[in-house]
Amino acid sequence: MSTEVATANDQFVPVIGSGMGDPFGAVTVYADMIDTAYGLAEKLCRTPLVGTVYRGKPADAAVAILYGAELGLNPLQSLQQVFTVHGTPAIYARTMGALLKRRGFRFQTIESTDEQVTVTGTSPIGDVETSTWTIERATRAGYVPQIDERTGKFALNGNGKLIGNEKYITDPQAMLYAKALAEVSRRLAPDVLLGISRTYEDVESEPAPTVRVTSERVTAADILGDPVDETPPATVVDWVDERPAETAAPAEQQADAPADEPAAKPPKPSTATQQKKIARLLDERGIAAAADKLATLTAFFARSFGSSAELTWDEAIALLAHLENDPVANEAQVTRIGELLDELRITDAADRLDIVSHIAGRTVGGFERLTSGEADAVATTLADKLAGRDETAGGAE
Repeated sequence: MSTEVATANDQFVPVIGSGMGDPFGAVTVYADMIDTAYGLAEKLCRTPLVGTVYRGKPADAAVAILYGAELGLNPLQSLQQVFTVHGTPAIYARTMGALLKRRGFRFQTIESTDEQVTVTGTSPIGDVETSTWTIERATRAGYVPQIDERTGKFALNGNGKLIGNEKYITDPQAMLYAKALAEVSRRLAPDVLLGISRTYEDVESEPAPTVRVTSERVTAADILGDPVDETPPATVVDWVDERPAETAAPAEQQADAPADEPAAKPPKPSTATQQKKIARLLDERGIAAAADKLATLTAFFARSFGSSAELTWDEAIALLAHLENDPVANEAQVTRIGELLDELRITDAADRLDIVSHIAGRTVGGFERLTSGEADAVATTLADKLAGRDETAGGAE
């Protein structure tokens, strides 16, 4: 059984050829296509077929559609297969293989174990490339998490994130296969892959770069026309620490400001109603503990929170929009996950929850507590694992 993704028909032509003689004409054509892609993205981003990474982000989705079109993917495939990780566009290794297979390239798995995977690829004109990835090679490259001898726990980077990718421990065979397949694909057909140097699996294993930016959020007054000063102070709800938000600079710091520059107004705080609604939506996702809720806020906004009262009005609006656009998984999604685990012969209830929690990236109390986007990701990962097992059992292609 093949592990490759479905692809568009073989007659798909890249949106702009690299050999266009008039560069200004090419820019004009591309600008027109961006407008068209944006209009389509606005519609697609409202559907559950689009992953959470593009929900409510039509501009990002439009660029992904155009990028995928150059590779030969249709719009829906682009939004499911093209990702931006740490600011770098990437696709899955299996997508690389699928794009080349439709062009006559052939791949054969020579060896596939948890310690070593070897893949050989052959081009339509007979060129052959072979790649072997071992767990030792992945370790030397920094992809495999290592124990910090000082703490006895997995080593973390300066941002407090795990160094490496935990999937090399939980599913090493799949990760080594992805590395080998991608390496062969890049060697055989860099022109087809438009110079994509890394796959999603590559970039996912690398720490996010530290970037300092100045936040320039649109205020609630700009959006709703509400006067900022008329909102009553926010009330701390019961799922947060009783710690007041720091909404103003200390008096001695304000005194240092130039006399001719009025002090900037603090951002409009979120309301108790917003905080309670956020808490309810998080509860529906199985994020019930106060510490877990605050960790969710910290991860979403990339700043620390000690209380929900520290949320601004604009932040609350953004988080509510995100939570409401990614509803809890429906019955069909939950059933599908259970069926896939059954096919993988994983019957122990605790093991099933551990696996789903690992894929979702958080502790999940039940499949019904997954979001729709998380459920899609879990089902896709399990289906890939099942397909890989079947392919291994059936022998090399």
